[in-house]
Amino acid sequence: MGRKRVKKRALARLLAAWTSLLVLAGLFPAFPAAAESSYYTIYAGVSGIGSPVVPTNASMPWNGDFVYFGTPSCKYRVLNPYEEGFGGSTLLLEYNSLYGPGNFGAKTNDWSTSTIKALLNDGSDSFLETAFSPAEQAAITASRKTKKSSSPACAEGYDFTALTGEKVFILDLTEIGNTAYGYYGGSGAAQSRCTYRNKSYWLRTENGSSAVYIMSDGDVDCQTKTRTAYFCPAININRESILFCSAASGDKPAFGSAATTADITQWKLTLSVGNTFPQVAVQGKEFDSENTLSVTAGESLVLSHPGLSGDYDHVTAALIDADGNILYYGALETDAAFASSAVTIPAELAEGVYTLSVYGEKWNGAYLTDYATQPFSCRIKVTKPCTAHQYDDGKITQDAGCTETGVKTYTCTQCGATETETISATGHSFGAWETKTAATCTEIGEEVRTCTACGAAETRSVEKTKHTPGEPVVQKATCTKPGSSITKCAVCGETLDSTVLPVAGHNFGEWETKTAATCTATGEEIRTCTACGATETRSIEKTGHTPGEPVVQKATCTEPGNSVIKCAICGETLDSTVLPVAGHSFGAWETKTAATCTAIGEEVRTCTACGAAETRS
Repeated sequence: MGRKRVKKRALARLLAAWTSLLVLAGLFPAFPAAAESSYYTIYAGVSGIGSPVVPTNASMPWNGDFVYFGTPSCKYRVLNPYEEGFGGSTLLLEYNSLYGPGNFGAKTNDWSTSTIKALLNDGSDSFLETAFSPAEQAAITASRKTKKSSSPACAEGYDFTALTGEKVFILDLTEIGNTAYGYYGGSGAAQSRCTYRNKSYWLRTENGSSAVYIMSDGDVDCQTKTRTAYFCPAININRESILFCSAASGDKPAFGSAATTADITQWKLTLSVGNTFPQVAVQGKEFDSENTLSVTAGESLVLSHPGLSGDYDHVTAALIDADGNILYYGALETDAAFASSAVTIPAELAEGVYTLSVYGEKWNGAYLTDYATQPFSCRIKVTKPCTAHQYDDGKITQDAGCTETGVKTYTCTQCGATETETISATGHSFGAWETKTAATCTEIGEEVRTCTACGAAETRSVEKTKHTPGEPVVQKATCTKPGSSITKCAVCGETLDSTVLPVAGHNFGEWETKTAATCTATGEEIRTCTACGATETRSIEKTGHTPGEPVVQKATCTEPGNSVIKCAICGETLDSTVLPVAGHSFGAWETKTAATCTAIGEEVRTCTACGAAETRS
């Protein structure tokens, strides 16, 4: 992206010129100077917060007070505790850190349509919604500022930039050059404008070509909208919503401690949340027609009022002089639900007329914004006590109860000062104990007795009764499984005793033949348990073969014979013997063909067994 620059000299001249003109012309309000002597620990409104130191040269850093504001608490520079230039009477703050980084706007250099404005103000993820509680958001003013025409030294839209109701915004060129805000108004680099970890940040701009920003050295320059830089949120808090300002660190005090002095530069605020503390009555006292109460310095007052809801956790009071200074402030009760509070008028308080204001407050701790009701306020006329009181016989101003002490008030007949005496609580007068819940063998019982005076009830526990054993339930043991004997409570059924009965084992009868043994197969015997019918088996050995008569096949003249013995029962061959060949049994030779002188003769003989013939020549 091409970088557009506005001449730095022109911007510097513009910054210095506008600062001088505006201060001289009174367009920026004059700020009350911080008190030179001391600071009270708590101040009405913003009266304790000081204005920034006006820098006299470019090397001076920003120097002023800070306010912690937001959830979680963030540190803000106080630019003007008495701002009137944004459409109301406000406390003007600027974030003491940076937000971002980001570009000025995706499509424009005009603040009214910029990305920065949307990030700070629009939607549930905006800086406004995420950095402040609902009560803090309500206290932030919608800032309005009319655009003024630019100096000829710079292009239109670089110096005065309008605001049209934004709650969060960034400063423009004229505001960052306002020395009353603690910023150096001269040209060039300036330490008061570069205390943000040496990073550059955008200023509010209405120019179409480029946007103004502060460089890391505090000098002024212009860039196109797409350059990446940080931005520093600013807000205006409606001063009418600020009840107190107090030191940011530490705890608020209990009422009665004298206001201490300290050089406070870091503050927190107490905001009004709109409700008003209920009407207060002072026990033993009456307001006159001007709502003024006559009291004596050192006198203790009991304030009666309705208890407050859980939105508040303290009842506080402030004693304020005629000039609006808070002389004494602190907590009367740390439980706002209490319906009475005690306050002692400081004995050292000078005679005169003061304002006593009572508040319901929510204390959130150090560095966090507190919240409070609008006060119930009355005037008190303080006189010094007489040197020697002459008290009357007193009257009971609060009856004692069973548990609560009473009060008897004595009044000085000379000055009206009062002195109280505590009446001891009477204690309960209980009746006899009665059964509320009968005890059982499983549950503790409860007895109750009631106070005949106030109806308060007191309870005590009754021990459980003992179990009632029932008849044992016996499950007999079997041949293979153990049995049990269980005794339970006859009332609640809880098991009181459980005994295991041993396994009985089998009781077998005589062995009986199930399958008879043979010469080829084993047999099987079986016996049966007389108790459960379970069976047990065993094998019977084979009987052995029974040889039969030999079967003989005689041998012949040419073939062997055999002798075979088989089992008479199963027919299995037990023995086989080969008989040798018997051979021929020939008779005498007989002439078959007689021999001649010319031919050989032939004789023949025949086997007497098989008839086989054998010849010879």
